[in-house]
Amino acid sequence: MSENLYSDIISSGVKDLLTENEKDLEGALKLISLLSNPTRLKMAFLLSKEELCINDLNRILGVEQTLISHYMRAFKDLNLTRERREGRKRYYTIEDSRLQDFLSAIRIMAG
Repeated sequence: MSENLYSDIISSGVKDLLTENEKDLEGALKLISLLSNPTRLKMAFLLSKEELCINDLNRILGVEQTLISHYMRAFKDLNLTRERREGRKRYYTIEDSRLQDFLSAIRIMAG
């Protein structure tokens, strides 16, 4: 087999692999981008442990409610949170097992 043909086969295989996994890669990049912000990462850790409302996050993190609401929208857009309404309040938690695993890996790597 000529070297060029071998390179073409390898290149084609890599392209196929990248095409197949492109959607997964895009999802991973969106998640990494979301968690690259320190406040959003803290929110993820908090919501992975317990159900909280915007007021709770405001009190714990000391961040404006409008900003927390904006960040919460980003979590919802990626289908990472579960929302429960109680009266006028909305309570959020993270139940996505993939995100739970990712956060566990971050904890381990952070040592």
